[in-house]
Amino acid sequence: MDTRPDLSHWYNEASTNSQFSTPGHWEDYIRSCSTVFSFQNKIKVFQKDIMSKTFNHFPNLKMTLNAITHVITDHKVEEYKDKLQGLLEEFQVRFDDLQELKPCFTFLVNPFDIDVINDGWLVRQPFVTNVSAAEMELIELQEDLALKTFNKCHSTVEFWRKVTERKYPELKKTSALLLSVFSTTYCCESLFSVMKFIKSKYRASLRNEHLSELIRNALTSYRPDFQKLVNKMENQLIY
Repeated sequence: MDTRPDLSHWYNEASTNSQFSTPGHWEDYIRSCSTVFSFQNKIKVFQKDIMSKTFNHFPNLKMTLNAITHVITDHKVEEYKDKLQGLLEEFQVRFDDLQELKPCFTFLVNPFDIDVINDGWLVRQPFVTNVSAAEMELIELQEDLALKTFNKCHSTVEFWRKVTERKYPELKKTSALLLSVFSTTYCCESLFSVMKFIKSKYRASLRNEHLSELIRNALTSYRPDFQKLVNKMENQLIY
């Protein structure tokens, strides 16, 4: 009797969900961290399932027990529980830094969910230098209906771009520091690959000015609103 087939299923699922769909994208980091946190909580549920001998999350083990009409001993239950505890502790040690950053993720993804009055400011140094100013700015931000609406239908990065430094200087600085934690060399590596492809031996006479423009067009994630541009040009022609 073995719990490994069932655990492998859950582990492989967590591994698949934590993979990056697009390297270098900040949202992928958050999704991967959420997968790690949820898997740790799942291990705790698995332990309760084992201790109660219901085995709802261990269908292979349950099927084996039913097939041989065998009653699992308390000693074996404790053994399974200890193995799960060891797995949980390994995850906690390996991802200890992520646990400390968890309040930071909440602040970045949805600052409107933070209860400043009861819980206070949760983001630690060095990401914030003036806690009192950050608390006051966050309270003001949470009452900004325009930003609250904008946050519901835009990405995290787009939201923090929308937040003005003039009105929320401490929050703006904190968000920039937190977002920079997850930076990678992916963009730099992409730049050199694109530049090598564009400036080939057949285009050796390409000027630096034009090369810069071509690289920018190739790497940017910005998508122009062509219909809006066309309408604007048509209006100009009418007048």
